Amino acid sequence: MMAQEMRLMLCGGTGCESNGSLRVKEVLEAELARHQLSESVPVIVTGCYGMCAHGPVLVTQPDEVFYHGLKPEHMARLVEEHVINGKPLQDLMVTSEATGLPLPKL
Repeated sequence: MMAQEMRLMLCGGTGCESNGSLRVKEVLEAELARHQLSESVPVIVTGCYGMCAHGPVLVTQPDEVFYHGLKPEHMARLVEEHVINGKPLQDLMVTSEATGLPLPKL
């Protein structure tokens, strides 16, 4: 996927904000700027995704990878591996309770 097509949808709900989504957004935007991607990969604050206890939550579009439990220190890796190289970070993805495998789609 070309980075120009990607949008990063970050939960701005109360649960995610209380778990640090505003700081995640700051660091994420700084990482995008460091790679000259600020204009082509927008960070859009959304409403609640319903996973408040697991926030901050971020969904990438159009590939719909669903990340949770994000921390500022994850942002450099997320930008470099997923946004730039198209390789989702399986260790930060929501996983199936039944299989333990990452759920790459909403």
